[in-house]
Amino acid sequence: MNGTPGLDYEMLVSMDLLEANPRFASALHAARCLPRFFSGKLPSFDGELEQCSCVVIGNCGTKFGKAMVDLASKFDVEVVEFREALNRDFSIYSTQEAVDEGTTRAPPGPHPPRMNLDGSVDWAFVIHSNARGWILDAICQEIGSRQPASWQVIGHRTRPPPAKNLFFSHFTLLDSFDIRFPEEIAASKIFLWYTHPREETPASIARSLDLFGRATRVIFTSETNRAVWIERGLPPERATVVLGAADPQLFLGHNRDNGCVGMSSSFYERKNPDLMLEVIKALPHRQFTLLGRNWKRYARFEELQALPNFTYLSAPYRDYPRIYGTFDVFLSISSLEGGPIPLIEAMMCNAVPVASNTGFAHDLITPGQNGFIFDHDASVEMVADLIEKAFALPTDVRSTVEPYDWDRFSAKIVELAQ
Repeated sequence: MNGTPGLDYEMLVSMDLLEANPRFASALHAARCLPRFFSGKLPSFDGELEQCSCVVIGNCGTKFGKAMVDLASKFDVEVVEFREALNRDFSIYSTQEAVDEGTTRAPPGPHPPRMNLDGSVDWAFVIHSNARGWILDAICQEIGSRQPASWQVIGHRTRPPPAKNLFFSHFTLLDSFDIRFPEEIAASKIFLWYTHPREETPASIARSLDLFGRATRVIFTSETNRAVWIERGLPPERATVVLGAADPQLFLGHNRDNGCVGMSSSFYERKNPDLMLEVIKALPHRQFTLLGRNWKRYARFEELQALPNFTYLSAPYRDYPRIYGTFDVFLSISSLEGGPIPLIEAMMCNAVPVASNTGFAHDLITPGQNGFIFDHDASVEMVADLIEKAFALPTDVRSTVEPYDWDRFSAKIVELAQ
């Protein structure tokens, strides 16, 4: 980790571990990193964990390891065991690499980031400070670069320049800004992007309603989530829906002809991996391809990988369109989603979707016409049956999602500020 330029990390060390096994002191010495120590039970780690991109621990199977994995999953933070970390490329978390990419890679639209002569911007897009190069950063880049006004993407720990409009890529970031930079919030129109809820309590719901009520618009990615918050008390005039998007010039349609069942996601428990495994077992005559990261963390991954009709791929995003071109059916099986964006991408490639009823699946899919939807408690047999029906569906699926491109997506966001 010390060999990765621009990587910033902290080491948290148990005094109990050092007392039980002093040999770990040599590892601390070799790390050349001043650790933080704790004794007994780990104190509340929620605040620190939310700022992390990745956590490396010794063993996910211990009591502490399981607790850390459960806690990290609430914040979508990756957990890696040391055995995997030994061969891991941590440059994806490097701030140096993020800066280099940002200065050399052109934005997706025609308008690069810029400031006004007085140092202000028309749009400031706020992302988590560790999220450079990730999906929410990419969405902000898509919006900003497809409109002619001045814009910048900033990390949530950075004081923003004076801005007419502040766009928060995740609703929790508004809470952080409200504490750090209340004056900047008061001086700007506030737009809040809401994908899906995290673990909620009555107190957190009340806090969110307070913040949402001060926003110019809360932009939901599905009608379902919009309806939930209106029922909770959010004024309807502050709530709007803008579905996700994909690039139709990148994700091209293909003729379905004896292709596989494709899936695209990183590993989290909410991705419903056990149901996925059983569905693959139930259809031995169909080939399944899973595209994503961190699936080796799945407890039954060896069982999954041993199946003769299963292929696991980890590839750079530039290869996704080519891989999606091998999908005849796209399976989205999560129990909770904000989108997912891969659903639109796969449909643009003319794959027939079979999706759980979460995120914007119900906004995109008309069951029996351009795909199929199943409920969270659907049986293995029901999902398998829908996959078989999907292979027989003759619809040109791409034509049903062609309106969901990034130009139209950006225009809808920008129109809200008029």
